[in-house]
Amino acid sequence: MRRKSRPRKHVVGSKGIVETKIFQQFVFNEFIRSKSWGAIENIAKTNGIYTVEELHKLIKEHSPIKAIGDINMQLCKIIHEAQKKDASLSFHAACVNNMDQLCVLIGIDPTTVSLGEAWFKVQQSKNKNLKRGQFKDYKQVIKILGNRYRRVMENPKIFLTWYKQNKDAKEFPRFLMWMVKKLYSQNKKLK
Repeated sequence: MRRKSRPRKHVVGSKGIVETKIFQQFVFNEFIRSKSWGAIENIAKTNGIYTVEELHKLIKEHSPIKAIGDINMQLCKIIHEAQKKDASLSFHAACVNNMDQLCVLIGIDPTTVSLGEAWFKVQQSKNKNLKRGQFKDYKQVIKILGNRYRRVMENPKIFLTWYKQNKDAKEFPRFLMWMVKKLYSQNKKLK
């Protein structure tokens, strides 16, 4: 009588146990169990990624938010946090209150955006050489911001997951504030 052989969990032969999916999963789980970003370095090196630049490129190319864009996520974060502070704040008001940072995010110099007729008259009283044609209408900028915001919010789950992981990050907001100050310090027309 012949005995049935059991399926093997490891491969015997040229590859050995190290090449089996079970072993690879075990090693991966051990790295993950430590819940340390330091383990990422070991995983990367094990898989042939040896420099920070290579890892950065790989992450950017295969990011789940690649289609949305990290800049658009930052834009939504600014608006989300403004509306979280004041629940009655509309999208329009949140944009106006954070216009400088939002302009920098979408590549518009905030010193070239007019914040309305009253703002223009105050600026013109300080500098008689200002012309309306030098400035973009803030309503057009808000339209651009709205289009980007809606694109991200088509799937709010992705944004909320991203926000939960990035809400305490301070580097990007600091960079935005530095950029705004730099742009205003270079523009001598506005005071």
